[in-house]
Amino acid sequence: MPPPFEPINAVWEQVPVSQGKSTVWIVVFVVVVAVAAALVTLVGRARVSGETPKERIAAICRLADEAPRGAADAIARAAAEDPDPTVRLAALRALGNFPEPKYRSMVVSATSHADPAVRAAAAGTLAMYSDDPAAGRLNELAGEDPDSQVRLDAVAALGACTSARSLVYLVQQMEGNDDPEVQMRARDAVLRRLKMPARTTRPDNVRLWRNDVELVKLEPKVKAAFEETSAAVVHHPEHIIPEPGQ
Repeated sequence: MPPPFEPINAVWEQVPVSQGKSTVWIVVFVVVVAVAAALVTLVGRARVSGETPKERIAAICRLADEAPRGAADAIARAAAEDPDPTVRLAALRALGNFPEPKYRSMVVSATSHADPAVRAAAAGTLAMYSDDPAAGRLNELAGEDPDSQVRLDAVAALGACTSARSLVYLVQQMEGNDDPEVQMRARDAVLRRLKMPARTTRPDNVRLWRNDVELVKLEPKVKAAFEETSAAVVHHPEHIIPEPGQ
């Protein structure tokens, strides 16, 4: 049986010494390494596969949990290309595990999708970028989206942001949104950020709600957030209910 590297040896024997046989071996080595790397990439490439939407959603969840090489790209392809809307929704949500800049434009675009479920899913994913532009878009959705569930999910996503501006927007939504449910969701998110105990007051109890809003504005973290973002805050001391005995 001929030696396994006979073709390479034959080529090497034909190379004149003046041309530097060591250079040939370097070139051969580089080519072999490149081919091997390409094969590894192809074999190990993450994919969202499955005959049914349920199987593909399961594949997306597995990729999001295990995060193998290429997982984010595979999930992004599913979010953009899968023919089933439930798979695209699952992929869009899973992209929240991979808040990389190259996927951002697709997520932002999805916040304007015709399907409210897609907009809501995109809002949750956009929150993972946790910067001022993300908070600004979420604030727009919370205040302006025609679908009530999108508004609720957008304000909840604001609560997941960590930027100072997101805290400002939450206080503003708590005070000024026309939807009492959005106001409540914003209040809950603010209290979690401030690590304050939950309260039972609802926006329809105007007197107590205004009191809570004013007390929140006086919290050091809230005051610092307004100052950091140069956002205007209007205090209404007359809304504060005096403690018994005061």
